[in-house]
Amino acid sequence: MVKTADGYKAIARIRVGDRVFAKDETSGVTGYKPVTARYGNPYQETVYIKVSDGIGKTQTVRNIIVKPTPLKAYNLTVADWHTYFVKGNQAETEGVWVHNDCPPYKRPNNATTKAQRESVQGKPCVEYGKLAEKMIADHKKPLVVEYYETGTIDKSKMRAIESVQPQCPTCSAKQGGRLSQYSKEQKRKLSNGNKK
Repeated sequence: MVKTADGYKAIARIRVGDRVFAKDETSGVTGYKPVTARYGNPYQETVYIKVSDGIGKTQTVRNIIVKPTPLKAYNLTVADWHTYFVKGNQAETEGVWVHNDCPPYKRPNNATTKAQRESVQGKPCVEYGKLAEKMIADHKKPLVVEYYETGTIDKSKMRAIESVQPQCPTCSAKQGGRLSQYSKEQKRKLSNGNKK
């Protein structure tokens, strides 16, 4: 649970623009800052924790329950300080201070499948109804937008035939230019959020 301006919220429900409680590690000043990106990735074991391990004198591991179930891990990028607080075990505390940020978007390899590309041939462009010799399989929700809004890309949905629509090469190139600008703006926001 992440401490937000609206109370504690599950990290999976945090969206870009939500204001989370953050702390400037240099000055110690705290306040609510907007989330500029959320990144989700499959769980990978990264540390081993045992009973009595602690972080300084603030939190102590008292019990460990092993649940061999795949989990999804999330990171947030927060404006200015790129830190946030997650709920501690005592109601009177601000929580555990977390320092994290999200990597910039990188287009997945093979973003469209052969079946998706074949499915749009001979169909008119969704924008102007134009037909071209070779139509482009355009994701209905652009992958870069999905990534920066949710922090991840649903790969099975990405490869589903119903996730694409026909687009002529001209409209595809124009959309590519707009999305390139969008991606640069998101990267700029991430970069500004990581400056000290």
